[in-house]
Amino acid sequence: MTKELTWILLGLMGLAVVAWVSFGLPEDPEVNVVQEVVQPEESIQEAVDKAQAGDVIPLGEGEWTENLVIDRSITLRGQGADSTVLRAKERDVPAIDISAPEGEEAPEVLLEGLTVTGAYDGNEAQGIRVRDGARVTVVDCSVSDNAWGIKLEDTARAELIGTTVSNSTNGGLWQEGESQSRSKGSYFTGNQIAAYIVDGSATADIRNAEISANGYGLWVVGSGKVHIVDSSVIENREVGMVFTASSRATIEGTTVSENGLAGIELALSAEALVTKSTFADNRAPGMWVEGSARLTVSDTEIARNAGHGVGVDEFGRLTLINCTVTDSRLMGIRIAGSADVRIERTHILRSGGYGVALWEEPCLQVDDEFSGRLGGKDNVIPGPEEDDGNERGSVCPQDIDFLLDEQGGTLDRR
Repeated sequence: MTKELTWILLGLMGLAVVAWVSFGLPEDPEVNVVQEVVQPEESIQEAVDKAQAGDVIPLGEGEWTENLVIDRSITLRGQGADSTVLRAKERDVPAIDISAPEGEEAPEVLLEGLTVTGAYDGNEAQGIRVRDGARVTVVDCSVSDNAWGIKLEDTARAELIGTTVSNSTNGGLWQEGESQSRSKGSYFTGNQIAAYIVDGSATADIRNAEISANGYGLWVVGSGKVHIVDSSVIENREVGMVFTASSRATIEGTTVSENGLAGIELALSAEALVTKSTFADNRAPGMWVEGSARLTVSDTEIARNAGHGVGVDEFGRLTLINCTVTDSRLMGIRIAGSADVRIERTHILRSGGYGVALWEEPCLQVDDEFSGRLGGKDNVIPGPEEDDGNERGSVCPQDIDFLLDEQGGTLDRR
């Protein structure tokens, strides 16, 4: 690997490490008193108002119709999401609103074993809203059928463990400002706009999650940072993951498949590092890079995508190392505009078009001409007469056949 590529990889990995180390969610609140079990004919809000910091408020089985305002560190403990239900009485405000009283320390709240639902009328209708630096841990809950599932504002923090966020008419988890979230073993499905919307300089750490059957899987804008590990982003109607503006992402051990459009799209000046993942069976390119965005991919399978395996346009930057790109309906890798691309030790097999093609004549009947840079070495890109060959040819134009050589080379038209 060249020194330049080494620094690219180390730099992007550094971004992920900094985001993760600086993350910092609270410990569970210290328990002082376990109150009597609140029953459905009683008011949860009255119990909250009487509670001291650290108290546990047990909830019985049944359904409550009220909106809660929580401004102190407490635990609400239900009997399980199927048994304990909080339904918003006022449908145009949050079912649970967690914030800090003016001039006081931000609360740390634990929600456990309940369903939060029914806040579905308008942009201020959220299942759970967290603001003013408050912190919430949501364990084994269902946040369903709200306009927005969970909203984090300013410096709020949330941890979701074994929780389902579903059927929001807008988004599942919406982060703004400098908010931080961490999700472990949670499930996001049926959210109409997106499972996750990360804006501002918010950060999200997503582990062992399933993000499926939403509009978009993730939509990350501003300078947001996302770290996704051992998760699946599947069967979403639109793009699996979109990163734009100056957002940053690291994606490890994750499957991105069967999405209605591309598996991942990067635009403007976004950057992403993908390693040991699978992008397969998406109904458009597996990966798409445009603007001046940068995508670095290693040890990853890109397979059976309905468009190109990977497409790069405008001033997009792509580094592909030790990957497999197989069974793309169009080109294995399509390179256009003034893109800057490096491909090393990658197998590109059984594409419907060329294995690697520049978006220009004679490769395609277009008026465009490539004006960027392409370099690489030691790739396996068979032609149509070879085993696992690419249907139209190995590479196009022929003067980029250095991609197959052990020593490699560079085509620089900048």
